[in-house]
Amino acid sequence: MDNPCKYCDKTNMDFVNDCEYGCDNPCQQAKDFYKQVGNKIDELLDKCKRLLRKE
Repeated sequence: MDNPCKYCDKTNMDFVNDCEYGCDNPCQQAKDFYKQVGNKIDELLDKCKRLLRKE
């Protein structure tokens, strides 16, 4: 997974990293990317919670 804002000509590169949009009006591709990131984080947190309950 790679932040699509890194390749957009409308992006302010000073604000682009793996956790932020690169502009004030993100495209659907950027929104989908961050939704995927959020889902992956939730999945990892759930796995951690399950592991902690087992111990």
